[in-house]
Amino acid sequence: MDRHERFTRVNGLIRLRDELEAAGWSRRGIATAVRAGELVRLCRGAYMRGSDWEPLFAEDRLLSRVIATAPLQGPGRFVCSESAAALHGLPLYRSRVERVQLLVPDATTVHGSASVHRRIAPLPHNDAVDVEGILCTSLRRTVLDLARFSARMSALVCADAAVAAVVRGLPRSQRAAAADEWIAGLLAELRRGERGVRRAAELLARVDHRSESPLESVARALFEELGFSVDTQIAVRAPNGRKYYVDLELRGVGVFCEVDGAAKYRDGEMLRGRSAEDVFLEEKHRENWIEGVTQKRVIRLNAADLRSMRTLAEKLRAFGISIPRPPR
Repeated sequence: MDRHERFTRVNGLIRLRDELEAAGWSRRGIATAVRAGELVRLCRGAYMRGSDWEPLFAEDRLLSRVIATAPLQGPGRFVCSESAAALHGLPLYRSRVERVQLLVPDATTVHGSASVHRRIAPLPHNDAVDVEGILCTSLRRTVLDLARFSARMSALVCADAAVAAVVRGLPRSQRAAAADEWIAGLLAELRRGERGVRRAAELLARVDHRSESPLESVARALFEELGFSVDTQIAVRAPNGRKYYVDLELRGVGVFCEVDGAAKYRDGEMLRGRSAEDVFLEEKHRENWIEGVTQKRVIRLNAADLRSMRTLAEKLRAFGISIPRPPR
């Protein structure tokens, strides 16, 4: 699902108070439904049914709040940070952000609310964009802000996804150079002495445009923190002259790693008409082929294995894989 489709889907779930009242809801009934969880209040005058809210991922929940608060923003305010990431279609890994974040460049004081967090910072003209009719920080500025101020793992996941989106339309042979150029442009914008610049530079140096999912980004980062040298999206000769691509390789260890989210076996769009059993059997045949032609072992990790360095280390030890830098 592309960014516009996602925006349209989430926008369609939002119910304004006027719509609810026209459908027969009283103000007291709305308040009662919010307390009972039947409705979720997004901001003043905007709601979502609890049954629609519950299955949403963090980025879509925040996006719904961004959309709902947009008419209340007023001029000269720009969605920023994780809220801008959600608007740009970036994944939010373990995000706990619930209030919409707004940047107010030309102000001396700002006031927040239960649904909005405002902050003052300069915003050059070329760092402001319109996404689906909502003013926000550019993709470049959003990644820089996250790299400077947000949780490291969440920022890395967003940065990986952002650079992957930037180079996606290019031939595979050109993507690495284009990704390096884009990241170099970000690094050039960092100003010595500003808050978070050093950590942003360190994080941006670890960005990899080849990462194909948030969990893959997380796995790569945790492996590196455990002392492994990691490569991404390794090509392996497949039957009929094709190529298989393996998510990660632990260099010098003889181990490939595939990172699986539950969506691979549950999401109808990813299943493409196949059953979960069919997908599992296809993956098993693919894995057997890769191990056979490379003589390297394939291990599989899921979200539970990647909760922390410690949980990953425990899984690797159970698999008999030595860890260069065990977590304390």
